[in-house]
Amino acid sequence: MLDLFLFFLKGTPSRRRKQFWALIILIVFSGVVELFALLSLATFIASLTSPVEVLESRYVVMATNVFGYDPKQNIKDFYVYFGLWTLLLIVLKNILIATHSYATARFDGVLNVDSGVRVLGGFLSMPFARSSEMKPSEVHQILGWKTHVGGLASSLMLIMSDTVVSLLMLLSLFVLAPVISICVAFGILLFGSILFRFFRNKINQLAEIASDLYVAINGITLKSIHGIRDIKHFNAEDESLFEFRKAQSQMSICLAKQRLFERAPAWVLETVGMGAIIISSVFVFVFFKVSTATLMQALSMVAVAAWRILPAVNRSIGALGNIRGIMPPLKRVRHFIEECERYSRIRSKTQLKQISPLSHSIEAQGVSFRYNKESDYVLSKIDLSVSKGEFLGIIGHSGGGKSTLVDILTGLLFASEGNVYIDGVKLDLSTDQSWNLQVGFVPQKPFFVRWFYCGKCCFYNR
Repeated sequence: MLDLFLFFLKGTPSRRRKQFWALIILIVFSGVVELFALLSLATFIASLTSPVEVLESRYVVMATNVFGYDPKQNIKDFYVYFGLWTLLLIVLKNILIATHSYATARFDGVLNVDSGVRVLGGFLSMPFARSSEMKPSEVHQILGWKTHVGGLASSLMLIMSDTVVSLLMLLSLFVLAPVISICVAFGILLFGSILFRFFRNKINQLAEIASDLYVAINGITLKSIHGIRDIKHFNAEDESLFEFRKAQSQMSICLAKQRLFERAPAWVLETVGMGAIIISSVFVFVFFKVSTATLMQALSMVAVAAWRILPAVNRSIGALGNIRGIMPPLKRVRHFIEECERYSRIRSKTQLKQISPLSHSIEAQGVSFRYNKESDYVLSKIDLSVSKGEFLGIIGHSGGGKSTLVDILTGLLFASEGNVYIDGVKLDLSTDQSWNLQVGFVPQKPFFVRWFYCGKCCFYNR
C-alpha cells in the first residue's frame, strides 16, 4: 500500500514531495488543535453539573496555575471566558480541517495529472513495435485509472488524519478515565483486527473482478464504436447490446457487494464501541464508588471522544476498503509505467547520431521481421535498394508485410534480422530519431493531430 503510493510520489516533481510533507505537518497540527478543542468542550460540559468539583480537579488546577487565574473567584466570568475559548478552538479546528481538505483535494488532483502524464508520455515514448501490440482499450483504461492515484493519496491522508486525532484522544482519555479508555480501545482493536482479516480477502477478490470487468466493458464499448460498420452490415445491434448489458450487470452486482463488505466493519465497530462505553461506565460506577460528578466528567470526555473516534474509525475502515478496491488497477498502472521507464532508460543510454539528408540510397540487407518470438516471420530475407529520386511501388496481398516493410524503412520498427542503411549509415536506436525528421510518410489510415498542418511538410522538406 505505502510502497505503491511512494512509487507514484517519487515519479512526481520535487515540489510535490514538499507539498506532501507540508500536508503531514498540517495533519498533526490540526490533530493537536482538535484535541484541545474537544478537551475544552468536555470540561465545559462537565463543569455545568458540579462546577466546584471539576474546577478543583488536578488537571484544571494545573491549567489555572499556568495561566495564573483562579476561576472560583467568579464562576460566571469563568463560564463566559471558557465558553469563548472553547468556541475559538472549535472555529480554529474547523478552519484547519477545511484548509487541509482543500489542500488534500488539490494534491490529489495534481497527482492525477502527474500520473496521467507519466502514463501517456510513457506510451508515446515506447518503441512502435511494443505500442502497436497493445490493445487501445487497455491503454485507454490504464490512462483512466490514473484517477485512482489521487484516490489512494486521499484515502491515506484520511487514515493518517483520523489516526492522529484518535491516538491523541485515546491518550488523553486514558489519562482522565483509564478503565473506560482501556475497555473501548481493547474492544475496537480486537474486533477491528478480526473484521479486517475476515473482510480483506473478500474485498480483494471483488476488486480483481471489478478491475477485469472495467477492461471488458471498455473493450466492448470501443469495439462497438470502431466496428459500427460491421455491426450495421450484419444487423448485430442486439448482440452488441446484450454483451454490453451483461458485463454492466455483472459490474453493478460486484460493486454492490464491494460496497457492502467495505462498510459492514464500520457498523459492527460502532456497536462494539458504544457497548464498551456503556459496560465500562456501569462497571466504574458500581465497583469503584465514584461520585456522580466525577463519573459525569469522565463520561463527558468519553462521549466527546466517542463522537470523534468512532466516526474516524468508520472512515478509516472505509478508506482501507477503498484502497483495497483500487489496488489491482494501480498495480497495473505501476507495471505499465515501469515497462515504459525501462524502455526510456534504454533510449537514454543510447548515444544519438545525426543522419545527413539522403544523397545516395536506402538499402535493406537480409531483413527479416516478426512481431514476437512466438509468431511467424512477416518478412524473410528481404534485400532492397532504393536510390535517391527513384519511384518504387510494392504490391502484395493483404497481410503480406507491405506496411511492415515501410515501417522498417522509416525507422518505426527494427528488423529482427538484417539491417537497413541510409547512405551506408546503419538505422538503429542511435539514428532513428534523426531519420524520422527527414522522412515524409502518409499512412494507410492517416491520423493528423490538431497541431499538424501542411506547412510542416514544406518546412521539413517532406
